[in-house]
Amino acid sequence: MKLKNITQSEFIDIFGLEGLELIEGYDCDLLVIDNATTIAIGGNIAFSAFVAPIVYTGETEATRVLVVNYEAFLDGLPSHLRFSKAYVRKAARAQLVHERTHVKQMMDGRLIHDGGTTYWEGVEQVVTGTVTAEYFNSPWEKEAYLNQFMYEMNCGPEEAEKEIALVVAKCLAA
Repeated sequence: MKLKNITQSEFIDIFGLEGLELIEGYDCDLLVIDNATTIAIGGNIAFSAFVAPIVYTGETEATRVLVVNYEAFLDGLPSHLRFSKAYVRKAARAQLVHERTHVKQMMDGRLIHDGGTTYWEGVEQVVTGTVTAEYFNSPWEKEAYLNQFMYEMNCGPEEAEKEIALVVAKCLAA
C-alpha cells in the first residue's frame, strides 16, 4: 500500500506500528482526508475503499484507493473514548481491516465497481448506498465485517458473527 499524502510516522501516529503490518502487501493507495476535503465518494465517510480517478499533485490516476477521514472517524467515537490513544488506534485498525478486505476483494476481481454498477463475483448487484439490511447482507460487506470483528474481538468467526448480528439489529432498529 502506498501512503499518498501522509508520512509513515503520521500513519503510525494514527494506527500504531501494527497498522503498518495490516496494510503490507495490499495494492492500493492510502489517502488521508479531512472534513473540508471533498472527493467523489459523497457524504462524510470515515473510511472507504473504492476505485476512482484521484488527483495527486496535478496528476490523475485511476487506482484502488483506501480513504481515511480521520476527523469523521473521531467524530463518530463516543467523546469520552477519544482521549484514549490505545482505544482510538485499535478502533482505527479495525476499520482499516474492514476496508482492507474490500481492497483484497477488488485485487482478486471478486468486487468490481464499474461506474455506478457493482459486481460481486461477476454478478451485477443492486447497491443503494444506504445502511439497510440489504447493505449488511451483501456478500462483500459480510466478509469485511467478519474480518473486522474477528480482528477487533480477537476471536473466531462464530463469535464474531454473533456480535455482528447484535450490532446489525441495533443499527437497523435505530
